[in-house]
Amino acid sequence: MKQKRRLTAIVFMFILLFFVWFENQPYKVMHSTIFTSSNLTETHLTIVINRLFPIKEEVLAREIVDDCQMRNGKYLNSYYELELYRTSLHYYLGIPYDTVLCNGSGQIVTEIDF
Repeated sequence: MKQKRRLTAIVFMFILLFFVWFENQPYKVMHSTIFTSSNLTETHLTIVINRLFPIKEEVLAREIVDDCQMRNGKYLNSYYELELYRTSLHYYLGIPYDTVLCNGSGQIVTEIDF
């Protein structure tokens, strides 16, 4: 009986550690494309977010846009299209979670304003 409890506890700990490890991984950019014109810069990012639990898209979008601007610089009149996938498996199977359009400050918008 003690061995069953010990085995159950060990399996539970491994499952718990897997979820903690999986949830703490930052997002991963799988593909990016930048389209520029004289008055508009549009960046399309394909991102695996590695989260199974619900996310706040506004916070995630702001974090991704800030990171992208830190790495690539800020552009005038820039928009970011974020194609989000929950896990790498969803990405490889082509099952998107959501597509979010946001402006240069990371706020979610519904359309591009010229």
